[in-house]
Amino acid sequence: MPVSREEQMLELLKALKAEAPAVESAVVVSSDALPLGSDLEGPLDEDAMCRAVSGLIAATERASADLDRGALQRVYVRADSGYIVVFQVNRDISLACTVMVGAAMEETLARISLCARKLSEVI
Repeated sequence: MPVSREEQMLELLKALKAEAPAVESAVVVSSDALPLGSDLEGPLDEDAMCRAVSGLIAATERASADLDRGALQRVYVRADSGYIVVFQVNRDISLACTVMVGAAMEETLARISLCARKLSEVI
């Protein structure tokens, strides 16, 4: 029986978290802030995370355009308790992750990037 797109996305998110243990939560979000799939832990709410990520993307897209930097590819936010990382999957869909403080970011970012590429093949 064929596996649905949603099931494929969830499997990719679970694999990301298994391969990059510093990734605490991951959500695939549409440009209009709708969750398409997620693997969240702790107190995070899927809808709240999608709204926050959508606002972050909109603000950084405007800044990138205003500063003539081209199309947005990824966003990193470092905060006291960790990171928020957003990678574009395609023009209308993003992969957003929360990453724990102290993470080996180079390896973690490489894993998130790979997951985003795999998601682009599913979507």
